[in-house]
Amino acid sequence: MVPKERRANIGDNVQFLCRSDYNTTWYHEKTPLLTHNYIRDGHELHKIFEVSFMDQGHYYCEGYSKEGIKFFAASYLKVNSKFMSMTLII
Repeated sequence: MVPKERRANIGDNVQFLCRSDYNTTWYHEKTPLLTHNYIRDGHELHKIFEVSFMDQGHYYCEGYSKEGIKFFAASYLKVNSKFMSMTLII
């Protein structure tokens, strides 16, 4: 599965959605997300508040349906700077 790219500016809030009934785990670059500025709401929603460059990378969730079917969703978060550089030519 090719991850869908998402873009955000530094300081933005971002959310990812995983369609899973229960037992959902979110990962950032293969590391389970448990703390920091992340919340899981009903195991489906993963929010990042005030995005920084450290938040850039691959995100994915693993979860299961009531029938035991495994779900997987992936995304790549690209973080842009809010500030654009300017070149002054004199």
